Amino acid sequence: MQNDISVAALCLNLEQKLMEVWNNELTLERYRKVLAEFTVFAGNSSYSQSLGADFLIARFTERGGLVSTDEHSRKEETYFRCMRMLAEYHNFGIIHRRNDFFGEIVWPGPFRQCTEGFFEAVIKEGLSYGYVTRSRMIIHDLLLFLDARGIHTPDKISVRDNDEFIKSFYGLSPKGIETKLCTLRRYYRHLYLQGYIRVPLAERLPKASIQGRMAFPTVWGQDEIKKIEDSAERISPAGKRSYAMET
Repeated sequence: MQNDISVAALCLNLEQKLMEVWNNELTLERYRKVLAEFTVFAGNSSYSQSLGADFLIARFTERGGLVSTDEHSRKEETYFRCMRMLAEYHNFGIIHRRNDFFGEIVWPGPFRQCTEGFFEAVIKEGLSYGYVTRSRMIIHDLLLFLDARGIHTPDKISVRDNDEFIKSFYGLSPKGIETKLCTLRRYYRHLYLQGYIRVPLAERLPKASIQGRMAFPTVWGQDEIKKIEDSAERISPAGKRSYAMET
C-alpha cells in the first residue's frame, strides 16, 4: 500500500532491521536465505503480496507440494513467516514476532488519516488499553487482507471484500468472532460517517451471538445423577474426593 519499492530494496531493509532486533543467529540465517531467494525470483519487480504468493507457490511446487511433517515442514513454515513478515514490514513498518512488536504501527498512506482518527475516537471514549490493542490487530489484519486483494483506498472496499474477510474468522470461538465483528462494525461506521466510504458496510456485517455454548442444567434428574455417580473413578485419592463431593 505504501510507495512502490523494489523487492531487492525491501528485502535488504528488512534484513537490516532483523539484524537489529533478532538474537537467534540460526533463525536469522534462515530468513536471510528466503529473502535472498525471493530477491532472485522477483528480479527488478516492485514488491506486492501477490508476487510473494507466486514465490511461495513456485517454491512449494518445486518441492512437490506442501509437507506437514519432518524437516521440510519447518522450512515451509519459515517461508510462510518470512513472506508474512515482509508484507507487514512493507505495509506498516513493523516486525511482529509472536506477541512482540518491533516498531510503531504506521498505517498505510490512504488509510492513515481515517484509521488514526478512528483510534483517537476510541481512546477518547475511554475504552481499555486491551480493547485498543486488540482493535489495532484486527484492523492490521484487515488492511493486510485488502492489500492482498489490490484494495488500496477505503472507498474501494466492497461488500464482497468484506464478506471474504469475514470467512477468515471460521474456526474461531464465538467470543473471538464477536470481538472481531464488533471492532469492524465500529471501524466501518467511523469510515462511513466521516465520508471515507459510501457503502454502509457496518450494516452488512452479520450479527454475532455467543449463545451457542453448552450450559449446565440448573436441575439434575435422578438418571443424570446416577450416571455421574457410576462414572466416577474411586481408586485414586482425587477420584475418591470427587465422588464424595458428588454424593
